[in-house]
Amino acid sequence: MHKIYSNGIHAVKGLSLEVEQGEVFGLLGPNGAGKTTTMNMMIGLLKPTKGKITIFGKSIMNNGKEIKQKIGVAPQEFSFYSHLTVYENAKLFATLYDVKNCERRIDELFNLFELDEIRHQRSDQLSGGQKRRLNLTLALLHDPDLLILDEPAAGMDPQSRAVLWSSVKSLVRSENKTIVLATHLMEVADKLSDRIVIIDHGKDLVIDAPEELKRKFGHGETIQIHVKGDLASDEFSLIKAKVKEIWPDVKNSNHSLQIHTDDAIDDLSKLLELLKQHDLKQKIADISLRSETLEDVFIKLTGRKLRE
Repeated sequence: MHKIYSNGIHAVKGLSLEVEQGEVFGLLGPNGAGKTTTMNMMIGLLKPTKGKITIFGKSIMNNGKEIKQKIGVAPQEFSFYSHLTVYENAKLFATLYDVKNCERRIDELFNLFELDEIRHQRSDQLSGGQKRRLNLTLALLHDPDLLILDEPAAGMDPQSRAVLWSSVKSLVRSENKTIVLATHLMEVADKLSDRIVIIDHGKDLVIDAPEELKRKFGHGETIQIHVKGDLASDEFSLIKAKVKEIWPDVKNSNHSLQIHTDDAIDDLSKLLELLKQHDLKQKIADISLRSETLEDVFIKLTGRKLRE
């Protein structure tokens, strides 16, 4: 499908996706990649310039009302009333959705997203993570078959993100939800998604499970050398020059150098010997070893960092 706005911006360029029922499908890409435009077309807020969108076997443009009843949407912006309490918001939305046994459904979701203790707190007094969890609760009140999440972890602290991980996985297991989430955060996509499409400039670059993407496009492991001083310092320049003599494709970012390696033990030994030989050990803050990430995959596919 394609989407060209009236100002000539070609936001989505031939994107082709097929999401399976009962899976968590992630749209991963930088800001401006076309994720939100794609999701707005999926829920019928935007009409594709070219192509079609079929949900549960029916066209969203021709059967909008019927399909929308089966979709829950948690947008990036908070979609509740700030002057109402957590419970009052849930009760209002349940009434608008005409939810049967709404008290039981509210209790189920408050328990799932750990909102019980703050049910009588005004919504404008909540933390960012609590607001995000309330946003998700409201999207799920009418028990939709398809849940659309736009940047579901935006503004969340690590504890709230952990609640999000477990809650989303619980929904898929217990209620067989199909979830489509858009994010520019690789950790969110990696933790939650069964499959991921990496999008850039409105095009799908690759679709697969996170572990398969890292296996296919990965490069073993990465040695990270954290240097005392910034990129402009003489120490950083000297260490980089010496490291490049052995690893010409070394990358640098902020205070660190990254060496991609297929033999971490051997290359670590070479690195330590190099630093010792040139009396550079005291210039190093620390050295760490990490496995390939989705951000590494993204860089290999696009040539730039995920958050640019």
